[in-house]
Amino acid sequence: MTSKKKLLKNARVYLILDREVAGKRKMNVLLREAIRGGIDMVQYRDKTSSCKDMIQEARKLLKIARKHSILFVINDNCEVAKSIDADGVHIGQDDVSPAVARAILGTKKIIGYSCHNLKDLKSAQKDTVDYYGFGPVFATKTKPQVHAKGKKRLQEFLKNAKKPVFAIGGITEKNLIQFENIKNIQFAICRDICRAKNIQEKVKKIKDGLTHVSGIKESCKK
Repeated sequence: MTSKKKLLKNARVYLILDREVAGKRKMNVLLREAIRGGIDMVQYRDKTSSCKDMIQEARKLLKIARKHSILFVINDNCEVAKSIDADGVHIGQDDVSPAVARAILGTKKIIGYSCHNLKDLKSAQKDTVDYYGFGPVFATKTKPQVHAKGKKRLQEFLKNAKKPVFAIGGITEKNLIQFENIKNIQFAICRDICRAKNIQEKVKKIKDGLTHVSGIKESCKK
């Protein structure tokens, strides 16, 4: 198992660093505060900037992530991920296929894939995907057009997945308790961290909240 795969397997709080959600906040400041709080992994998501501006920002963020041994993944754009030597890419159902992403990035990079149901998972498990994002578990302002899947479908997905699964969509510090006793679950969080008044404190509270979730107590004590 490579170092990246170990970091991925042990990642419990995965920050989706979204430019639109972050608003006027500086992305590098937001990331530093989140790292101080204890995030394990970050995905840089920017749907509005040009590739040139995205690359410029991503390089700065990657430098911060590398300094703290945090996995750094680019949302959607394989070419940006390749150009800055990011740790990988996260793609969705409407992006390039996992096979194409792998061809662009090579075998040593991480590829994450968004799934909404077991049909998506069945298709994805034929490809060289390293982890799955399942959701939205709850309703989310980030993707209001997509219906919430709920905990029951999440549990079905977890039982069938052979790779790490990050629950995503409306995950907050306050609703983590709803995942109590669900095994082998990891969390991708966007708005609750990006919009927090005190980002460092918010992440710490999320990490503390994970002590109620079965199977990850030991990881949260480090």
